[in-house]
Amino acid sequence: MLSAFHARKVRLAAASGVQEPVASSLTPANPDLQSPAPGHAPRRSPRKRKPESVPGNDAEQQRRKKADDRKIEDKVRYFDAPVDVPEPGSRSLTDDDVSLSDQEPLSQVHVQPRRAWSPSQPFLDSSDEEMETEVGGAQAASASVPAPTTPTFSVEIGTNTFRLTPEECFALVGLEEPATAIILPAHSNITLTGVYQLTVLQGAVTIMGVTLVCSAISHAVFSPKLSPIPCIESLGNTDPASPLISRAPGRLRPWISPDHAVIVIRAHPTGIEGLGRVMRTFESMFQLSNSAADLGVRGVRVHMWTQEERSIQQFVLPKTWDQEASNLLDACSRLEEGNAAVFRPIICQVTGPKSSGKSTFARMLSNRLTTRFAQVAVLDCDLGQSEFSPGGMVALTVISKPLFGPSFAHLITPHAAHFIGSPTPRNSPTHYLSAIQALVETYKQELEFPTAPPTGDTRITEVVPLVVNTMGWTKGLGADLNKKIEDMVEPSDVFEFENLNHNSNFGSFHPTPNPGIRRRHLPPTQPFTGSSHTPAELRALSLLSYFHTVRLSVQGDNHAARRWETETPLCAKVPYDVCASVAFDKVILATPGMEDVVVSEIQNVLNGAVVALVESLEADVTHSPKAGGGVHSLYQQGTSPPSPFSSNCLGLALIRSLSATRMQLITPVPPEVLCRCRVLIKGEIEVPVWGMLDFRAENDGDVAGVEMTKVPYLRWGKTEGLGGGKRRIRRNLMRKSQL
Repeated sequence: MLSAFHARKVRLAAASGVQEPVASSLTPANPDLQSPAPGHAPRRSPRKRKPESVPGNDAEQQRRKKADDRKIEDKVRYFDAPVDVPEPGSRSLTDDDVSLSDQEPLSQVHVQPRRAWSPSQPFLDSSDEEMETEVGGAQAASASVPAPTTPTFSVEIGTNTFRLTPEECFALVGLEEPATAIILPAHSNITLTGVYQLTVLQGAVTIMGVTLVCSAISHAVFSPKLSPIPCIESLGNTDPASPLISRAPGRLRPWISPDHAVIVIRAHPTGIEGLGRVMRTFESMFQLSNSAADLGVRGVRVHMWTQEERSIQQFVLPKTWDQEASNLLDACSRLEEGNAAVFRPIICQVTGPKSSGKSTFARMLSNRLTTRFAQVAVLDCDLGQSEFSPGGMVALTVISKPLFGPSFAHLITPHAAHFIGSPTPRNSPTHYLSAIQALVETYKQELEFPTAPPTGDTRITEVVPLVVNTMGWTKGLGADLNKKIEDMVEPSDVFEFENLNHNSNFGSFHPTPNPGIRRRHLPPTQPFTGSSHTPAELRALSLLSYFHTVRLSVQGDNHAARRWETETPLCAKVPYDVCASVAFDKVILATPGMEDVVVSEIQNVLNGAVVALVESLEADVTHSPKAGGGVHSLYQQGTSPPSPFSSNCLGLALIRSLSATRMQLITPVPPEVLCRCRVLIKGEIEVPVWGMLDFRAENDGDVAGVEMTKVPYLRWGKTEGLGGGKRRIRRNLMRKSQL
């Protein structure tokens, strides 16, 4: 068989008039062997050593070249025999393509489409929402995606960029620390990477689809490389009489025009960059480029886009998203005081398949609603990619200002939450729906119309809108669950994302027309391709970010995570030491198959486990732990989790060690909240291996001074024993309707 490289070399040599020696394997080694008939594969001749080329033997070289051409013609006829009919506008790949230029677009070459299903290929079952789909490949590229915004602002120190002293910064934002002021002309933009605080002194800017006007409020922006990087775009000056800009230093005022937007960038030392040390696969997510411009702010760089940087992607808001969100905000106008009909409930539900931009749109919509409402409630029903909490739970969260950054950077103590214990509701759909129903009732009773709205806020305070983010499982059982969620939530607006894979619509949810619901169809956007991390790795990062958070502040006091302590691994953190039988009333195992765990094995199950801290209001008189009985007295085989209507998940904890009577817990939940926990629930969520290692060690041979082979909970090498390996589930069985 003639390789494409060799054929191209022969053609170039023939075109230039230089005779190239051709290997003897291109000619029959035995004259008695006949050429194969057209349409049949030629037989391979035995490998022989290439003969030395004889200088001056032009006749022999011409004979070999003719044999080359005959071989190429036979090869083309052989491959062209079972050819498929190409699509219009495409062409089949022939031997002439071996000499194509590298600049020729490969997308014009016809590629045979993959079969929808074959016995050798596992069938993507509708219940396997954890399996990676191919929506991020060629199909996703066909979606209409806006082009990245080209930077139009260049940093010029002393002209449009000024480094402020701590005294000047204190006069502007009230904090005495170094900062940098940037003067942005109208419709210009700048892209920053890193972690920083953003304050608008004059005019207005947009970032991630949210408009920020002149205010003394600073906004934390987390801009790592593993997610699309936000761009700050100037809208010009909308308030010429800004009181903040009047306090600007005299050296800035000659450069500021009435149509300019002025922003201040300050460092935001949270310690979140250390998560790359904790989990090595993310160690470069906040790494700054040396070629980027330095603003004089620690941890922040001005990023200039180049074609070579394919691992970085800019956040670009599609016009359809912006238009639909603007239409919703226009409908949320304040009514005159004294009107009996105060507000119609504003409940927005976002639905759609995975990798379609559903979670990104829900985040943008929630942030934009905070510019009109004093409080916005978010009901997160996506167990695998939770926005404000670790995976495995449904949570009702209240936010009061925009949050910019990926989900692991803005973990928030929820108003109410319920632990499911799995990244998918496949194994407990009834408990999943009950938890969502309980949160919907909590919203309607406690949040929708607040009894004591915040005072002194110019935004709408009489009502709290709700944004519901559903899961990306939209087929089979997932479609049924999404339909029931919509019936429970009763949304006023539904934002539906189209499916990228138009061929796989088996069991998809097709809602019935409802005149009371405004349905808005949105085109999917291209998934983020700058990162190769899997959803499981992102869930592990979110869980480690949660455990390294420094004491999540109590609800009502800007309850987002403010700082991360990443200098100490989990194995070296100081835990809470409690008496198990006194601190808790019950231990429940919610993982499928855990009903077979006997009481004598409960200590081995809980050692090193991630558990939910649940506050239960149920009066359980059937089980009372014995004083001093240890954890064995708290566990009853086959016990179900408490009802979501009479319980609340306060957070997660890692059981660092467990003895007969004592238990050591690592959790960011503050003590005043931890004391309300009476029930521990263990699910499928486990601490990642990265959380068990010691990143402070100079070598990889020990953990906190202990040899790796002697570290508990960890086993290195091949698993021994029957049943020691990971259980594999077969999902390529077809239903009767699919045959």
